[in-house]
Parts: sequence; structure tokens; C-alpha cells
Amino acid sequence: MKKIYLLLSLFLTISFMSGCATIIDGSTTKMNITSNVDDVKILLNGGEIGRTPFFGEVPKPESSTTQIVFKKKGYETTTITVGRTIVPITFVSIIFWDLGTTDFLTGNAFTYSRNSIFVELEPKELSMHKKKIYDKQANMRKFILQNYEEVFVQVVAGEGEYFNYITDSIGVDQLMNEPIDNLLSKKINEVDMVLFARFVADNISQ
Repeated sequence: MKKIYLLLSLFLTISFMSGCATIIDGSTTKMNITSNVDDVKILLNGGEIGRTPFFGEVPKPESSTTQIVFKKKGYETTTITVGRTIVPITFVSIIFWDLGTTDFLTGNAFTYSRNSIFVELEPKELSMHKKKIYDKQANMRKFILQNYEEVFVQVVAGEGEYFNYITDSIGVDQLMNEPIDNLLSKKINEVDMVLFARFVADNISQ
């Protein structure tokens, strides 16, 4: 009986020190980071965590916001700020364990508010003409990714306001004599809309 009490006490002590969210959810979170160009260096807390396209574990933030820096030779350095939200499992922890407050002290009760991030890097030293082209491409990538659900539905259906906007923006000479609805339906992928956005932007009429 004493051994059972000893094991129970040890278990509660570990739970108190670690917190339920730490045990179940861990001190890292998965993030998917992509950009308009590949091989962009990703810096978090001053250290490189990988390069785009990136999908992996990153440390959870210790403060209310975390800055992520993106660098690539020939492109302007970009810094974005990501907020944090409470991990759902922590609420369960507080209700059933009454020990979940330790997670708020260690930072493990929080995860990034956006687990998928797309970063737009602008090339350096663009001429006025190339800057105009880049802006059109960047705006198209932004449009598709901000409206990706409706864009996907309309492109698959081959009709709709967003579909028409995309088709009107693509140069005829880029289509290789293939019907545009067929071409777009082949290129679109609900799981990876970034590749589709980059394809459309790269083929915008100049």
C-alpha cells in the first residue's frame, strides 16, 4: 500500500512540474512555412530552424508574440510577428487536473495562432518595369491564398467570379494551346494551394 501511495505521489509531482499540456501536447508545435521563392532561411529566436518550404517542429513562444525573420540572397529581409493562443488541451488540464496553471508559467499552454504561414519576399533592386510585374504577381498570390477555399471550389467547377478573374489574368501565350479550365484543374491542389498560387502568378499576362 505504501508503494502505491509513493508512486501516486511521484506521479502527481511530475504532473505538477510538467503540466498536462506539456505531457500531452509537448513544448513544440508543428508549423508549415512556405514562400514565393524556395530556400529562404527561417530564423526564430536568433537561430535558423530551416528553409522554405518548411514543415516541422518549432519551440512554442514564451511571450505574447514571436518574431520570425526570413532571409535570402537577392531579396529583402522580411520579419513577421506571430501571435499565440491557448492550446485546447490545457483547458482540459485545468478542469480535470487543477494543475494546468503550471503551463502558463512555462509557456507550454500556448501555440502559434497561425500554424501555416506564407511569406512574400520582394527581390532587391528591381527596375520600374520589373517592379510592376512583381507587384501584379504578389497581388495574385495574395488573392488566391486569402480566398483559397472559394478559389479551389470555382477552379474545380470551371466557373465563378474568382475563376474568371484568374483566367482573365493569365496570358494566352502561356497556355500551350490547352483549354484554361483543363490546365488550372490539373494544377490546383487543395492540400498545397501555394504551388497553385505560384503557378498562376508566374503566368500572369505581362
